[in-house]
Parts: sequence; C-alpha cells; structure tokens
Amino acid sequence: MNKKNKSADFTALFPQLSQSYLPQGVRVSGVRMGSHRCVSVIVINVVILAAVTAQDCVWNKDENYPPNPPIILDDSHEIVRPVLEGEDRIVRLAAKSKVTLACPGTKISNLDVAIRVCFDPKAETTLYSENVIHGANIAAKDKDNSRPGFKSSTGFFTVSMSNVYTEKSQLNLMIDLLGDEDLAHKIIDVHKQFYLARGHMAPDADFVTEAEQDATYYYINAVPQWQAFNNGNWKFLEFATRDLAVKHGSDLTVYSGGWDLLELDDINNNSVKIYLGLTEGKEVVPAPAITWKVVYEKSSKRAAAIVGVNNPHLEEPPTKLCPDLCDSLVWVNFDLNDLVHGFTYCCTVDDLRQAVPHVPDLGDVDLLTD
Repeated sequence: MNKKNKSADFTALFPQLSQSYLPQGVRVSGVRMGSHRCVSVIVINVVILAAVTAQDCVWNKDENYPPNPPIILDDSHEIVRPVLEGEDRIVRLAAKSKVTLACPGTKISNLDVAIRVCFDPKAETTLYSENVIHGANIAAKDKDNSRPGFKSSTGFFTVSMSNVYTEKSQLNLMIDLLGDEDLAHKIIDVHKQFYLARGHMAPDADFVTEAEQDATYYYINAVPQWQAFNNGNWKFLEFATRDLAVKHGSDLTVYSGGWDLLELDDINNNSVKIYLGLTEGKEVVPAPAITWKVVYEKSSKRAAAIVGVNNPHLEEPPTKLCPDLCDSLVWVNFDLNDLVHGFTYCCTVDDLRQAVPHVPDLGDVDLLTD
C-alpha cells in the first residue's frame, strides 16, 4: 500500500522528529501511521531536499527508535543498517537522499534478498543457503534474547518438522533403526548434546536488523546437526566468520550447506542411513554427513571453504574430502580436531567443489588466509 498526496505522521514513528528536529529542507510524504506499532505494509518516502544548510539525519538506535521500528530502505531498496560510532548504534541518512520506510510483513516488494536457499524437493532438504555478513554494520546489530519458533512454509515438507526434531521421536527412531534400546540411548543422550538439532545454515547472528534475524527461523534454512557440533565447532566457525567481517569492515558472502548422508552402525555393526523423516515412515529430511561453509570476500577476490563433520560418535578422524589448509587460515582458530564437537578442516573452494558439486563456482580466487 503506497497512497500518495497524504500527510505522513512521521513523528508517530520517530517521536524525536518534531519540526524542531527536522533538518532544513526535509520533506516527508506517504501515508498516515495510525499506531506506534509497525505491523502492516506501509511505505513512506522521506526526501531530504537540497537546501543551503542541509544536514544529515542521525538517530541513536537505542535512544531515538520506537519499540517496533520500520525498515529503512535506500534508493536501491537495500536496508539502511546502523553503524557503531563509539558505543552508540547510529543510523545516518545523508542530506539530499531519498529513502523508503517499510513495515515488516509479507507484501513488501523490491527488497534486497536476505537469504537464498537451494532446496531439493525430492529429499526434502536444503542443499545450501547464501547470505551476506555486512562487516561495517554487524557490530551494531539488534540484540534480542528472545527467539521466534521455527516455521515451516507450505509446499516444502511432507512430514511434521516440529515432530521429527523432538528428542523423543529421535530416540524411538534410533531404537527402531539400531535394533537395541541401550545403544539407542547412547546415540541419543540429551545431557551430552547427542541429538539432532535444527542447524541454521544462515544463522540469525549474521544479520543486523531484527526483521532479518527472525527470517532465519524457517525449517528450509536448517539441516539436522548434532547439537554437540551445532553448539561446538559449527558455532565457533560462525563466530570466526563474523569476526573476520568486522576486522575487514567488508561484506562477506557466505554459502552454507550439507553433503552426503550420515550413517551409524546398528547392533550388528551394519551401517544404517539416518533420515529424520523415517519417524513418519519416509526417507526424507536426511541428516548430512558433513556441513560446509564457503566464505567469500568479493572486494579482495579471496575465499575459503571450511568443512565440519556432523558425527560426535566418531572414534577416529574421517577421510577428508580435500587437502587440509587450516594452518594457512589464521582466523580459523578453534580446536579443529575435537571429534565430539565437530572435526573440522579447510580447503580451497575449487578443491571442495570437486567433491561437493553444490559448492559455488567463484572463478579465479585467492585463499582467504587472514
């Protein structure tokens, strides 16, 4: 909805923007907001006109923002994100610029994409996701201790995703697949974080605004990961990637995916394939044997691929898919040989792509060493 020629109650959104706060030459046009809570799809154009004494519009996001703020879009329809200035999270709009305010919802068009997902409808699994970490902004991201529940969009899964991820369902599945209740209780042990969790591919902490963070909570953005790995080296890899983006102050494009199928030995030492969908009798929602990330800095044409093994029950390191180069990556600095929390190794993107065809072809890139 974008009705023109009506006055916008802009000060209802940003109370500090009374006329005394508006820089000379600012004009606001759009639709009147009837509530301080931003819940519907409403677009407001804010034009900072040429003026002799034009000034930037500046807001402290922790002091001058309403509880449920709109998304601010620039003239390219990309989100205007805060930056950290000292200890303050600052949103700055340049004089003479034009922006759009949009309330989060399902009907906003022309937005920049937060997450791209490649999905296999036959196996009902995500092959990989793609997102961008904005290194210049991530330190000023919104922080909300509450997390939304995972959602399942229509048309992707034929099993109840909320059911297959419960520890009870997984324990019953392992009893059935492994043929021994005691063995199943060793494989699924909540106290040791031995259960298959919803492993984010594009994690919420990679995003700046709360609306973007909430968009990560869809089952299509997750694959089954052992919680010991998800909360171990996979998490440390996410931290390291964000730290690298902040250090460089640049955008990092991150691809994250799963590959191959997790297999466990049953009571007779026969390998069985693990599909969470088998809790409902369907070979769908496979647990991957590995999950991988490709971190790509377009500005320097450098990239690296990192592989984590999704099996805390390993007794010895598995065969690597590609030559290990972790010694060359100074930013990957956690315990890579920890079998319980995710045995990890590093490769060139091309080397990993030889083993995993879903890995993106980035062309001629150097290794992202530091």
